[in-house]
Amino acid sequence: MSELLGGQTTQEARPVVGEGGGSNSQLPTPPAPASEPQTPKRWRTLRTPDGQRPSPRQAQRDARQYAEAWYQALKKWKVESYEVATPTGSGRGGAVFLTTGTPGFLTCYYLDTPLGRKVTAVEVGRTISTWAASPIPAQRLHGLNLERLRGDVAMASLLHHSGRGWANPSDRAKAYAAAVLTLAVSLGDANASTYLPELSNARD
Repeated sequence: MSELLGGQTTQEARPVVGEGGGSNSQLPTPPAPASEPQTPKRWRTLRTPDGQRPSPRQAQRDARQYAEAWYQALKKWKVESYEVATPTGSGRGGAVFLTTGTPGFLTCYYLDTPLGRKVTAVEVGRTISTWAASPIPAQRLHGLNLERLRGDVAMASLLHHSGRGWANPSDRAKAYAAAVLTLAVSLGDANASTYLPELSNARD
């Protein structure tokens, strides 16, 4: 992983034992860093491989693109179903076992999102409904926007057809972007946590 990110390969420092059995205090020289660091294949972070921040314009563009990815995922609401064997009994000490015959199955529905791990459609839907009924104005606004998105009565895209900036009206696009990234953060998306603050600086 460190080679992909252009970092150094970590080696365990071991003492050098001399003739008298004592250890030499001089540690081995670490290997030289890779000459050409590689860019991560997944979503870029707000730091380039050499540790520098991208330009503000690039950071805002990345935030828009990531919000658009979440927006389209929620708009399409693509669900995949998996059957999971259910426990049928308990052993000693409360340990749960599955039968070796034909166990029962529970169908779980997972939503396809930019988040690396799977999230259930029930989990996402419950969060949206809870926010839409929240007494907190900002959270309620996010929930209502997400309900419109699920109902397919929202904007077709957050991005302008030219590929530059927000779609019109831009204030509405930004509101949807804030809603989807806030939802992503609540689901544990670290990338969304990085991009969400950039929305306040994003230009039209």
